[in-house]
Amino acid sequence: MIESRDVFTEISEAGPYGLRFALNAAGGVFANRGGVWEPYDFNCFYKGYYPSCAFTAVAYGGGAFYLAGGDDKGNIRLFSSAQGGVWEPRSIIARSPITGPTMPSGKVIRILADEGRRQIYLICDSGQLVTLPDCPKCAAIRQICGTAVTGAALQNGDILITKADGGKILIPADEAAQYRISLTYLKESLGSSAVIVDLRDESEYRKDGLPGSINLRSGALEHWLSGQDKQRPIVFVCRVGLQADLAVNAARRKGFYQAYSLGGMLSLAHTE
Repeated sequence: MIESRDVFTEISEAGPYGLRFALNAAGGVFANRGGVWEPYDFNCFYKGYYPSCAFTAVAYGGGAFYLAGGDDKGNIRLFSSAQGGVWEPRSIIARSPITGPTMPSGKVIRILADEGRRQIYLICDSGQLVTLPDCPKCAAIRQICGTAVTGAALQNGDILITKADGGKILIPADEAAQYRISLTYLKESLGSSAVIVDLRDESEYRKDGLPGSINLRSGALEHWLSGQDKQRPIVFVCRVGLQADLAVNAARRKGFYQAYSLGGMLSLAHTE
């Protein structure tokens, strides 16, 4: 039992029933279930299931708790739990049909939850930003600076990065967010509830448009959105992915928070 909060390096926001989690400098986890902090031996609970970790970041956001740490091989591990009882591993692998799978490097120092955009960001001391979208296959890893990072915070939805030399970097929310989804996520999680919008030329669309999709030119997007239900998922696709990504950002700014990008129809422009 711990009385003082001073021993903790990070404390999560309150989740269901006021539950909070915290970390100490040694990477240990503590839980507060009713006003008192008590050790929460994650590694003991999941021995034989998950590798033992020294945890470095904790957060609550988007309806879930998150714990990030490093295992004994130096790999970053991330776990999430809706209620704080059962924890499951989360994929942080960025998959590219060109470069293959990539893992983030370094140590996670902050977990940020952008509630408005439904995005979870992992900030690594190596200068990398990991974005976790709804689709588990579509994590994104970006090298945001070439020097060590010591802190990060959300500022009006943008990400403010603090470097080891004291300098600051502001990452706009539209650049940090990842709205890509895989074909698997479209089929298994969205299914027939989604409207698929193909932004290519009509000739390309007629050749290999996805079943049930509609063809729309980018210039007509704003007018088309004005007549759509904001609660219905919208999935954009184009030739290489750029137009689809821009369309998602435009739709999200208008309140379509279930707008997604499938990328491009070229074989190397989307994730299966």
